[in-house]
Amino acid sequence: MKLKILIAALIFAIMPNFTHAQNEQFDKYGGWAGLAGEKTGFFHTEEINGKWWIITPEGNAFWSIGMYCVRISGIPEEGAKKRPYKEASLAKYGSEGEWAKITKLRLKNWGFNTIGDWSSESIYKEGLDRKHAPLAYVIGIDLPRKADNVIAKGAYGYFPDVFSEKFKESVKKSMQERFKNQPYLINDSWLLGYFLADEPSWYGSKQRRGALVNDFIALSGDTPGKTAWVNFVKKLYSDIRALNNSWNTGFNSFDDLYNIKKIPINENSEKDNLLFFKLIAEEFSRILHDTLREFDANHMILGTRPSRLYPELVEASSKYSDIFSTSGYGFNQGHTISKNFKESMDKMYENAGKPIMLGVIITAEDAGLPYGMVGTQKDRGVSYWRYMAEVAKHPAIVGMHWFQYFDPPKKCYDERAANWGLVNQKDEPYEEAVKLIAQANKMVYAYALGLSTFKPEFDSLFSLKKENSQEIPKGELKEITIPIKNSGFEKGKEAWKLQAWKGNSKAALDSKVKHSGRMSLKIEGGEGEGWDSIGVATQKPDLVLLPGYDYKLSAWIKANAVESEAFVRIKTKYKNGETAYFKALPVYGTKDWNLVEAKFSPKSENAIDYLVCQLTGGGTAWFDDISLTVMTENEKAVKKSAPKNENTAKGETHLNTTNLPISNAGFEEGDKGWKPQKWNGKPSIKIDARSAHSGRKSAMIKGSGDNWKSTGAIVKNELNITLNPDSQYILSGWIKAKDIESEAFIRIKVKYKNGQSEYFKTSPVYGSAEWSKVSARFSPKPENTIEYLACQLVGRGTAWFDDIKIEEIMP
Repeated sequence: MKLKILIAALIFAIMPNFTHAQNEQFDKYGGWAGLAGEKTGFFHTEEINGKWWIITPEGNAFWSIGMYCVRISGIPEEGAKKRPYKEASLAKYGSEGEWAKITKLRLKNWGFNTIGDWSSESIYKEGLDRKHAPLAYVIGIDLPRKADNVIAKGAYGYFPDVFSEKFKESVKKSMQERFKNQPYLINDSWLLGYFLADEPSWYGSKQRRGALVNDFIALSGDTPGKTAWVNFVKKLYSDIRALNNSWNTGFNSFDDLYNIKKIPINENSEKDNLLFFKLIAEEFSRILHDTLREFDANHMILGTRPSRLYPELVEASSKYSDIFSTSGYGFNQGHTISKNFKESMDKMYENAGKPIMLGVIITAEDAGLPYGMVGTQKDRGVSYWRYMAEVAKHPAIVGMHWFQYFDPPKKCYDERAANWGLVNQKDEPYEEAVKLIAQANKMVYAYALGLSTFKPEFDSLFSLKKENSQEIPKGELKEITIPIKNSGFEKGKEAWKLQAWKGNSKAALDSKVKHSGRMSLKIEGGEGEGWDSIGVATQKPDLVLLPGYDYKLSAWIKANAVESEAFVRIKTKYKNGETAYFKALPVYGTKDWNLVEAKFSPKSENAIDYLVCQLTGGGTAWFDDISLTVMTENEKAVKKSAPKNENTAKGETHLNTTNLPISNAGFEEGDKGWKPQKWNGKPSIKIDARSAHSGRKSAMIKGSGDNWKSTGAIVKNELNITLNPDSQYILSGWIKAKDIESEAFIRIKVKYKNGQSEYFKTSPVYGSAEWSKVSARFSPKPENTIEYLACQLVGRGTAWFDDIKIEEIMP
């Protein structure tokens, strides 16, 4: 009877405008008194009736709904010595203390019960008297970067030599400093627990499972990490002959291992690598765990939030944490939830054996920032609510934290900065989003207890506009194959471009090795390692992918001594100029024919920019029987690119157009009216009098680093052009390319009177190509100006630009 009464009270608690503070069924920490665990005085976890819970210090069930980065300092604006969010907040509230008081009340009203990592001390400490809307909180202790980095020089990421004394000493010193500055943490009952690192580079230099071991093997013979690996191999094999038989090597003794930088790739060496990878993860996690416990024995360890969920890593690191936490941002895809969500969570829990905590990011396009996952703030709220309903019901998940509280500046440390926040740079809430998010948060216990399965819809419950909804086909679904030209390479090179994007790799047809038919594609890696050798075969299918449909890209791949990875992927381009990549699971090492797949659902209508079969690094890979399918009740999800969506020059020559005035559009007057800009890295930007599409000159940009580490542009700011919202326009130009590893393109940034911006970008050029015309057709919104026109190169290689045009299409 008592449980029924408590459940009835809980159902009342999820009604609109209700806050937990209004009901005695919730203790002061936010725990629900209807489900009791052990009262220990600190937060901990318990499994009750097959479901994991966090238990509050008072012994009640708690599901953590957190908010990352609740800090007044905001994020600094790149290139300007200011912090817009901080300046606006201090102007608005007068002091940090007043900001903290208002912010906590906001978060409680929105249903959040935990202050996440990277937050201001003022938001969770408050003299420990907790007078103003107290909330539980977490603390992150950053991984010190004092120990030597095992990641190869020039590659992305940091990972310490965990077998060195230097690593142990740096961890201890970091924690000593933390508890010297914040001794109150040790006995504070409001502290939920500690993150002991954030997304370490478990993927290694080559960005794949087990590659971190290759970085340890490549260390010099006198390093602790190399010694640990040699000792590991000695324990694994009884004598050197057993090792040679297993790895197909010819070592004279185990001492030879100190002098090698890599090992042969075969099935046995790969298995051994993963065993050592697990040992690395155990040592790393053990040192962090044991060192923290020297200072604080009371609070939970929440793990290190790995971004890659390699099973060896999950299993090893979970031994030394109370909760396995991961960012897990990819599971919510905006309008959809990953079809593999439950399967992934089940597998994660099977490997971890501990409860799980996730992160979540949902961004919208209407905030004036790029890279929106959904169209509007209402869409954000609905997306979160639907995801919360799915996440909270899983028996192993005990919390989810939103990244982050405030929006970043458009130019900041992250080149993909987006609408992360629930408040903008002026500390103004996105009301349409938070109204729905608050209601979702208040239903979390109903979802966790299985009392509700309600999920709002994008297109009905809140009367969203149809164009913003993602219509899922109804009725019986069937798998329809979307035609890919010459998908089995039976017609040789037809429809495919065989290229070396980087290094001296070779792509060719092979009639001796094939999965089916008479031919396959064969790519042999060059001398360079990793991304210094890239061989590809690409084609541009004339297709549009529609939102709300489930697509599947698949291929058969065979590999011989592939040191990095072989894969197939699709690059798509959305109408707003953004791009997305859908990549099948990569193959590496030596493997017979394997079927690889990528299942995906695009966020909005887009055109396929290219389909690629790619080998990165050394080795040899064969590709065959490429396939793209869609689950639908009819063939409306199989759509040819319409002319209005084309981003190429094809079909545009017959149009009646008027050129808009662009001075020095062919660079015949040098860089007059243009500004060479190094947006990232040290690219070279100049006028070239030796190569031109027409006339005598062109603009040339030469990259200096991989991908977005090198971004060079030549920019025209003073256009003084207002675009007619009732017209269509074509942005075009000519680009020549040499060894471009990422992309070269032309784009304009249009700024609207309401402060929002929109980008229109031509189709990109990559690899090596003679002068090619690129274009993009677009329609702007009212009250606009062109903020800039840019010719841009991302990554390594060289690009030339000439004869830039903006044309208005006349009736």
